[in-house]
Amino acid sequence: MVTKPALSFCADESPPYSYRTADGVDGWTVALLREIGNLSGDEIRISVENWKRCVATVKSGLYDGALDALPRDGFLTSAQPSNRIGYSLVTRRDAPENSRADMLARPTLRMGVLNVYMDVFDYRHGFPAATHIDVVRVPSTVDLLQLLEYGRVDAAHLAPEMLDLYAGAHDKLKILPPAAATLDMYLLYGPGKETMKARLDAAMATLEASGRRAQIYRAVKLPTLPWPER
Repeated sequence: MVTKPALSFCADESPPYSYRTADGVDGWTVALLREIGNLSGDEIRISVENWKRCVATVKSGLYDGALDALPRDGFLTSAQPSNRIGYSLVTRRDAPENSRADMLARPTLRMGVLNVYMDVFDYRHGFPAATHIDVVRVPSTVDLLQLLEYGRVDAAHLAPEMLDLYAGAHDKLKILPPAAATLDMYLLYGPGKETMKARLDAAMATLEASGRRAQIYRAVKLPTLPWPER
């Protein structure tokens, strides 16, 4: 009997979607991909690491794919999104702005932006062309939270479910309604992975048709993360 080789995927540290645990890795997209593997008959191994290295190793063939990526030249992407992430403007709890419209009315502001989204996410979404935005680029969500807390940026785009994970976050920061934008994320495959992509695409379609995505997410035990201190 020929054993099908395990598939290897990587992701960045991005709770609640993918994150390290004492026993390995977990998260909403991690659980989703494991269920896709169950449906396709594939064992899927997932590691969490630096995003730039993750993409490079998929391109080189060391990994078969990456979780929650944006389409990019030279790679194959899943037929359906692995996640649709909604982003809202977030600011300090004591800021005078109480809605997204209030923030859009400012003539100038400092905006915190994660490096991984800098070239693909429209951080100016909805702002008038005349608004002057000074961009402060940071490598991680933790850095972004610290910039917001200490007033080094006026606002940042964050998924509300990310903010919910941090203890005391809503005592320090507030979400400005309504949601600003959505971003579709996909499974990313390296060159020459067409057969594997077709197999996992079919399994993902079966999963979506079953309506079990929300059930899979609810089964994930999300961590409560300590508020990042300087």
